[in-house]
Amino acid sequence: MKVLIIEDDADAAGVASTCLKVRWSDADIDLAETNYESRLLLEKNEYDIVLVDLNLPDGQSTELLNPAGMIGNPAVLVITASDDEISLFKSLEAGADDYISKPYSPIELQARVNAAIRKRGQFTTERTAQVDADVLDFGAGIKLDRQMKSLRINNKQISLTPMEYNLLDKLANHIGRVVSMDELGLEVWDSTVPEIGAIKAVIKRLRVKLERNSGSSHLIRTHRGFGYSINVQDDLTSAA
Repeated sequence: MKVLIIEDDADAAGVASTCLKVRWSDADIDLAETNYESRLLLEKNEYDIVLVDLNLPDGQSTELLNPAGMIGNPAVLVITASDDEISLFKSLEAGADDYISKPYSPIELQARVNAAIRKRGQFTTERTAQVDADVLDFGAGIKLDRQMKSLRINNKQISLTPMEYNLLDKLANHIGRVVSMDELGLEVWDSTVPEIGAIKAVIKRLRVKLERNSGSSHLIRTHRGFGYSINVQDDLTSAA
């Protein structure tokens, strides 16, 4: 098991690491003390779970909580000494799977880590199966019809240009993670040099069609400096 512990308190990081090693003796654990160090590790490593302390020396770590921006879509567990319900709610809304409050027992940490990994594994398996469907339901009445190569919004057929469909289909093939500009350039434009202006133009047209027909353009999420992802809804299901 590959683990990243993001914690600026060396003693607290050591306690968490020891707790995990007791349960998973083969665990490969990396430590980071700041948002900056965390980003560097997340950009080059694939983790099974990331343990995050919300308050770091260089700011709140909330932006690190969304697994869609990480390699491999890991489980994310917030470790906090705060009883602030609003902060905890925002953490879960940002993408964390669960949280645990300090001080905690080794058994509680092990149980929550195990549950978060299991939950994330089920999530990934379900999403992988769903992208093979002829009709992919994104929730909120928005569906991608792969046979007709079009969008269906509230049962209304929305025509797409070939480029619009190909880009949206590419994003749908990778639900749960960010698709980089390089990937879009290679697989949609068949170019090793991404046409960033063209990509942004197609994304804008898709958002206009989504906004015009569903009242929301939030299906496609921008990850500045990286690329785009599908903004997954909890009720994402494959349709018959």
